[in-house]
Amino acid sequence: MDTSISPILSSELENQIKTYPQDTQLKDQSLMDRLVNPEEGVHYQCQVCQDLLQDPRECSKCRNVFCHKCIDKWQSNAHSFQTVCPLRCKGVEMMKISIPFKNQMESLKIYCQNKQFGCNQAVTYGELLKHQSSCEYDLISCLHQGCTQKTLRKFLEDHMATCDYLLIDCEYCKKLIPSGQMDHHLQNQCEMILKDCPVCKQPVPKRTLHHHLDFDCLENEVRCPQQGCQIRCKKKLQKEHIRVDCLFTIVQCSKGCSLDFTRSEVDSHDCIKELAKKLTQAQEKLSDKDHQLSSTKSEMKQIKALCKEKDNRIMDLENQLQFDNIGQLVGQNQVQLNFEEQKEQYYRKDPTFQCETSKSVYQGGSIETILLMTNGHLAISGSSQNYKLAIFDTKGQEETYQLVQEFQDHVNTITGLLEINDRLISCGIDRNIVVYEIIEKHIKVKQPESIQKQTKMNCLLSCFTSKAQSVPEITILKHEYKKQNTIVNAHTSQINCITAVNDQLFATGATKEVKIWKFYECVQVIPTAHSTAILSIKAFKIMNHSTRQLELMLATGSKDKHLKLWSLQQLLQENNQQLQIEESSVEQSHRMRHSSDMVLAHYSQVNTFAQLNDNTLISGTSDGKIQIWKQRQHHPQPGNNSNAVAHQDHQAQQQQYHPQHRNSLNNQQNQNSQRTFQVQHTQQVFTVSTLHIQLLTSYDYNEYPYVALAGMVSKVIIFDVKNMTVIQSLRVLISNWQTFIGVVGMPEERLAVGCLDGTVKIYKASYD
Repeated sequence: MDTSISPILSSELENQIKTYPQDTQLKDQSLMDRLVNPEEGVHYQCQVCQDLLQDPRECSKCRNVFCHKCIDKWQSNAHSFQTVCPLRCKGVEMMKISIPFKNQMESLKIYCQNKQFGCNQAVTYGELLKHQSSCEYDLISCLHQGCTQKTLRKFLEDHMATCDYLLIDCEYCKKLIPSGQMDHHLQNQCEMILKDCPVCKQPVPKRTLHHHLDFDCLENEVRCPQQGCQIRCKKKLQKEHIRVDCLFTIVQCSKGCSLDFTRSEVDSHDCIKELAKKLTQAQEKLSDKDHQLSSTKSEMKQIKALCKEKDNRIMDLENQLQFDNIGQLVGQNQVQLNFEEQKEQYYRKDPTFQCETSKSVYQGGSIETILLMTNGHLAISGSSQNYKLAIFDTKGQEETYQLVQEFQDHVNTITGLLEINDRLISCGIDRNIVVYEIIEKHIKVKQPESIQKQTKMNCLLSCFTSKAQSVPEITILKHEYKKQNTIVNAHTSQINCITAVNDQLFATGATKEVKIWKFYECVQVIPTAHSTAILSIKAFKIMNHSTRQLELMLATGSKDKHLKLWSLQQLLQENNQQLQIEESSVEQSHRMRHSSDMVLAHYSQVNTFAQLNDNTLISGTSDGKIQIWKQRQHHPQPGNNSNAVAHQDHQAQQQQYHPQHRNSLNNQQNQNSQRTFQVQHTQQVFTVSTLHIQLLTSYDYNEYPYVALAGMVSKVIIFDVKNMTVIQSLRVLISNWQTFIGVVGMPEERLAVGCLDGTVKIYKASYD
């Protein structure tokens, strides 16, 4: 028994406990020693353990009594086919004792086991367990997570009120911090405390200090952006330096040639020589183009001749096939297939996935999110006690899937991960967005053992003719991660999803609203994008049939059974116009109401979706179905669509109050009239919700790829989109979270799946 007791005990009790060494355990007293009158317990002793009976059993022949555990253990070690007792009675039955005997035994007076801590109460043997479960002198552990201190039950409330692990709110950032760590948190960790800029000495919030130094601090010294210039100056003087002093600034010659030179060369050049040099270069380029044109023409002639030869060969084969009895050989159905479909059906082989390895990440938690980064690392997060973000290296030199770093910057489940512009971004239920910087480092390490053995062997063979050579080192590239910033309370509710828009913008979705961020600043808000929670968000390019160009779109799926598509270019243009119009009158000018370009209605909530090609989308819903949506050119008839009429009325009202938007709204109406998505295929895949769709782009054939579908029925399905058939079903326990994105495709035809038991399983595709 651990004798370490909280300091809040009385001095008398502390002196009593100090008589025992701190590193020893006290021996438990037997029940017979704790009796008030030990002589009364002689008749109630077990014949095996010689202690007071516990749950007694009586032999049906000799009438001796034993503890239930003692007689069971003795009989299991007796190795006899007949039931025997310790007094060698055979063929007996162990029965419960009589009620009078039990009442006499339970009426014995016995002291509490906590007598050594101050409890002097003597109770009946029948009430002993009830008393010990509520004894005030019982030594129990503190209930606060992380506290290893023990105290008596009657002092527990006083200890927990002053415990160093009591969670209290930080008055600045409102996070729950243990009381014993509050001073350290305020000095080193809290990001909402004002901190003086080390350059301009202005007080700024600690969380925006990096942004202030990079963009806002005018006193910070930065290097001249002109290539070749190494001069550093204050940011407020940078424009003046480039305009007046920088020797590498490109200026135009004012002597007559009008050519561009650096400021250091503009006064010393010869205009006639430079013009002659430019003319010579232009003539050389022109001659090169003529040579390329002539060679291209000759290649085109050869290709035309080859195509003509192939066309003649195809015509001969078609004429020959018309006279063959194909129907009798392969059947009427096979005749109806064209040549391309027959060739594909013959040569095509579907992949089969087998579990290659399994990596444990969490103990007592589930994997919710997996992200494969460009440097080969896997970022993994999930639901566990510490809500940590773990990063593993899939290309380790010594060990595959080796842990690189761990972070615990969220206080609840992480729902989304994103890599953008050498940064790793995470969001979660705690409404925070954490940004990590990805740092590259070149490290010298020893060669692997196999290469070292070969090198030593070569040195041994050559030692007779030359000197022995040392084992050389190799330089490898390592990636480290450093927390850069935290956007606290980025949304008013939990953040469910995140996606990259381009190399500078990313978007997040929460309950009803969508926000677009540029690093640490919110540049656009759609406050009522949906009527309920947004479950998935992605950005991709879709063909605009009116302009014949790819247009960047933002798509959102929600519990309101809608998949909406937004034009990002139009969103940002409207935001800039709105900022100019309402800059002096509106408090939050970036909060605007937008109408989506396209709305795809479903029969149940949209959990996930993906893009198959420029005109095709695939969506998964909570009823276990997947749907293929194909974009069509559409010209709606006036009066047939009430939603379109209501949308036009809404645009007319916007034109009335904001005349500056008339041209952009008219262009949007003309484009939307030609754009719509129609359901091409619908397939029931799961009996319940479809959680995640992962494209397996390594296994493409024809126009559609294979996809991995994760469902709430604890399995992952490999699905053939073109033929709408199931290729393989992987029986693996996964989380039932609605925003689950724990399936990701990996290089070399591998698939990573996050499991409910906190492990990540890696599957390898084969074509046997």
